[in-house]
Amino acid sequence: MGNLTGRFVTKQISSIIKNIKNRTVDKMGILKNNRLEVVVISTEEYARLKELEITLEKQRLQTTLNEYQKKCPSVDRFLHPQLHLALA
Repeated sequence: MGNLTGRFVTKQISSIIKNIKNRTVDKMGILKNNRLEVVVISTEEYARLKELEITLEKQRLQTTLNEYQKKCPSVDRFLHPQLHLALA
């Protein structure tokens, strides 16, 4: 990941976007006062990360549901029917 200062980003934004879009670089860090403030990624990478986040959240919810079902097997009758479909 490259790191850039705010002033440089302002002048070179088109080039930065082109490099990320063309995958010359996969991400670009933007510094402010020598501290990382923002990371710029492609829309494809963002979509991939969001999908991964959704998958991990479903797994976490399923694990929690399984734990409750072990403790209280009758919990299924209290759950909304759509919950099982959403976790499938």
